[in-house]
Amino acid sequence: MKKYFLQKNHSQPGGFTLLETLVAISILIVAITATFSASQSGLMSAIESRDQVVAFYLAQEAVELIRNARDENSLQGVPWLSGLASQASDPCYFGKSCTVDATTKVFAACPSPSNCVNLNQDTTTGTTQGMYGYDANWTPTAYDREIRLTQINANEITVTVIMTWTRGPFTKVFQVKESVF
Repeated sequence: MKKYFLQKNHSQPGGFTLLETLVAISILIVAITATFSASQSGLMSAIESRDQVVAFYLAQEAVELIRNARDENSLQGVPWLSGLASQASDPCYFGKSCTVDATTKVFAACPSPSNCVNLNQDTTTGTTQGMYGYDANWTPTAYDREIRLTQINANEITVTVIMTWTRGPFTKVFQVKESVF
């Protein structure tokens, strides 16, 4: 009769080795870093998208204020570009750059092309809360709105609104062009 003995193999320990633990920790660190990197990238994309949407709406607002000025001039029986670009002294005369304050509907000439004053935002509570304009008491923003008018003929102009803003080290530019009759 044969006897079988179970021998214990001492060469294979029952727990993890230091090397296995380090490899597992390294894999965990890579996974966590990738997740945070993806989250940061998504957050930066969301911020950039928000900035572009704000720039678009500010540009569209400027076009609408030009249309409003045209319509008010027409109702008052004065030339359609009066106060905008009918005379060389007007703030938005052809070849000049100008700005418009939506809260006051006042057009003002920029000191020089591509050198307009940045918009401010009302962050207080009140009737103008959240609006953008040039009130010195409001919070400064990174947005610069420049309006340029180009005459096509006696009854048509091209309105170009150039929005510029800075986010970190980068300067972004957004431009809207529209014909107004």
